[in-house]
Amino acid sequence: MNITESNKLIAEFMGVKPRMESPDVYTFNDGIFFSCRENNPEKVMDAIAKYSKYHTSWDWLMPVIGKILDISFQDEGDAEDFYSIRDCIPDINHTYRSVVEFIKKYNQNEES
Repeated sequence: MNITESNKLIAEFMGVKPRMESPDVYTFNDGIFFSCRENNPEKVMDAIAKYSKYHTSWDWLMPVIGKILDISFQDEGDAEDFYSIRDCIPDINHTYRSVVEFIKKYNQNEES
């Protein structure tokens, strides 16, 4: 899975929904604007994934880790999943890969 696909996976996990502000202009993630000439929601999400900085910014990645923390400590959750991610900090690359693996596993469990 490349960075764009991984960022898209994270964005979908976080419930990111683009909002059209005007023709070709969308917002997401607390008002971050970007331009996309597509009206197809799938293509817009691809554009968001390319713009997203989950792989390079702690400001982007930490809310994802927060959501994973919440999921991991729920009644049905597995705290070990969270601890394996926590143990990757402060290496953002390793943490990012661990987050992506958690989300893949989480999505598979949700589909079952």
